[in-house]
Amino acid sequence: MKYTLLEESRAQEKEFYCLKAEKMEYDKEKEEKKLRLEDERLRLEVEKMRIEAEKMRIEAEKEQSKIRQEDERLRLEAEKVELAKKESDQRIMMMDVSVMPEMQRIYFQQLQTEIMMGRSNARDLD
Repeated sequence: MKYTLLEESRAQEKEFYCLKAEKMEYDKEKEEKKLRLEDERLRLEVEKMRIEAEKMRIEAEKEQSKIRQEDERLRLEAEKVELAKKESDQRIMMMDVSVMPEMQRIYFQQLQTEIMMGRSNARDLD
Protein backbone atom coordinates (compact mmCIF):
# COMPACT_ATOMS: atom_id res chain seq x y z
CA MET A 1 0.00 0.00 0.00
CA LYS A 2 2.88 2.34 0.82
CA TYR A 3 4.37 1.68 -2.57
CA THR A 4 1.21 2.71 -4.36
CA LEU A 5 0.90 5.84 -2.23
CA LEU A 6 4.48 6.71 -3.10
CA GLU A 7 3.81 6.10 -6.76
CA GLU A 8 0.62 8.10 -6.56
CA SER A 9 2.47 10.92 -4.80
CA ARG A 10 5.16 10.88 -7.50
CA ALA A 11 2.51 10.86 -10.22
CA GLN A 12 0.80 13.85 -8.61
CA GLU A 13 4.14 15.60 -8.25
CA LYS A 14 4.93 14.90 -11.90
CA GLU A 15 1.50 16.20 -12.91
CA PHE A 16 2.04 19.27 -10.72
CA TYR A 17 5.36 20.02 -12.44
CA CYS A 18 3.78 19.47 -15.86
CA LEU A 19 0.97 21.89 -14.99
CA LYS A 20 3.48 24.35 -13.59
CA ALA A 21 5.54 24.12 -16.81
CA GLU A 22 2.39 24.62 -18.90
CA LYS A 23 1.45 27.64 -16.80
CA MET A 24 4.94 29.10 -17.21
CA GLU A 25 4.74 28.55 -20.97
CA TYR A 26 1.27 30.14 -21.03
CA ASP A 27 2.51 33.12 -18.96
CA LYS A 28 5.51 33.50 -21.28
CA GLU A 29 3.25 33.47 -24.38
CA LYS A 30 0.88 35.89 -22.67
CA GLU A 31 3.77 38.28 -21.90
CA GLU A 32 5.12 38.00 -25.46
CA LYS A 33 1.66 38.75 -26.85
CA LYS A 34 1.38 41.71 -24.49
CA LEU A 35 4.77 43.00 -25.69
CA ARG A 36 3.77 42.55 -29.35
CA LEU A 37 0.54 44.45 -28.73
CA GLU A 38 2.44 47.23 -26.97
CA ASP A 39 4.94 47.39 -29.85
CA GLU A 40 2.06 47.63 -32.33
CA ARG A 41 0.36 50.32 -30.23
CA LEU A 42 3.58 52.34 -30.12
CA ARG A 43 4.14 51.87 -33.86
CA LEU A 44 0.60 53.11 -34.54
CA GLU A 45 1.12 56.05 -32.19
CA VAL A 46 4.33 57.00 -34.01
CA GLU A 47 2.54 56.71 -37.36
CA LYS A 48 -0.31 58.86 -36.05
CA MET A 49 2.18 61.50 -34.88
CA ARG A 50 3.95 61.40 -38.25
CA ILE A 51 0.64 61.92 -40.05
CA GLU A 52 -0.26 64.80 -37.72
CA ALA A 53 3.14 66.40 -38.32
CA GLU A 54 2.62 66.05 -42.08
CA LYS A 55 -0.83 67.63 -41.80
CA MET A 56 0.63 70.52 -39.81
CA ARG A 57 3.40 70.98 -42.38
CA ILE A 58 0.85 71.05 -45.21
CA GLU A 59 -1.33 73.54 -43.30
CA ALA A 60 1.71 75.74 -42.65
CA GLU A 61 2.57 75.65 -46.36
CA LYS A 62 -1.01 76.59 -47.24
CA GLU A 63 -0.90 79.45 -44.74
CA GLN A 64 2.43 80.67 -46.14
CA SER A 65 0.98 80.50 -49.64
CA LYS A 66 -2.03 82.56 -48.54
CA ILE A 67 0.27 85.11 -46.92
CA ARG A 68 2.39 85.36 -50.08
CA GLN A 69 -0.74 85.79 -52.21
CA GLU A 70 -2.06 88.48 -49.87
CA ASP A 71 1.32 90.25 -49.89
CA GLU A 72 1.32 90.17 -53.69
CA ARG A 73 -2.27 91.43 -53.82
CA LEU A 74 -1.41 94.30 -51.46
CA ARG A 75 1.72 95.13 -53.46
CA LEU A 76 -0.28 95.24 -56.68
CA GLU A 77 -2.98 97.33 -55.01
CA ALA A 78 -0.36 99.78 -53.72
CA GLU A 79 1.18 99.92 -57.19
CA LYS A 80 -2.25 100.62 -58.68
CA VAL A 81 -2.90 103.41 -56.15
CA GLU A 82 0.54 104.90 -56.83
CA LEU A 83 -0.09 104.81 -60.58
CA ALA A 84 -3.49 106.49 -60.14
CA LYS A 85 -1.86 109.18 -57.96
CA LYS A 86 0.84 109.77 -60.56
CA GLU A 87 -1.78 110.08 -63.30
CA SER A 88 -3.80 112.50 -61.17
CA ASP A 89 -0.66 114.51 -60.33
CA GLN A 90 0.29 114.57 -64.00
CA ARG A 91 -3.16 115.90 -64.99
CA ILE A 92 -2.90 118.60 -62.33
CA MET A 93 0.63 119.56 -63.40
CA MET A 94 -0.43 119.77 -67.07
CA MET A 95 -3.31 122.17 -66.33
CA ASP A 96 -3.12 125.66 -67.73
CA VAL A 97 -4.09 127.65 -64.66
CA SER A 98 -3.78 131.02 -66.42
CA VAL A 99 -7.21 130.61 -68.03
CA MET A 100 -8.97 129.63 -64.77
CA PRO A 101 -10.99 131.87 -62.48
CA GLU A 102 -8.86 133.20 -59.61
CA MET A 103 -10.12 130.82 -56.85
CA GLN A 104 -9.72 127.78 -59.08
CA ARG A 105 -6.31 129.00 -60.25
CA ILE A 106 -5.11 129.45 -56.63
CA TYR A 107 -6.40 125.99 -55.66
CA PHE A 108 -4.65 124.23 -58.54
CA GLN A 109 -1.44 126.24 -58.08
CA GLN A 110 -1.38 125.08 -54.45
CA LEU A 111 -1.89 121.50 -55.59
CA GLN A 112 0.93 121.87 -58.13
CA THR A 113 3.20 123.28 -55.42
CA GLU A 114 2.34 120.40 -53.09
CA ILE A 115 3.08 117.91 -55.87
CA MET A 116 6.47 119.51 -56.53
CA MET A 117 7.29 119.58 -52.80
CA GLY A 118 6.32 115.92 -52.52
CA ARG A 119 8.64 115.07 -55.41
CA SER A 120 11.48 117.08 -53.83
CA ASN A 121 11.00 115.33 -50.48
CA ALA A 122 10.91 111.94 -52.19
CA ARG A 123 14.21 112.70 -53.94
CA ASP A 124 15.78 113.85 -50.67
CA LEU A 125 14.81 110.52 -49.04
CA ASP A 126 16.49 108.53 -51.80
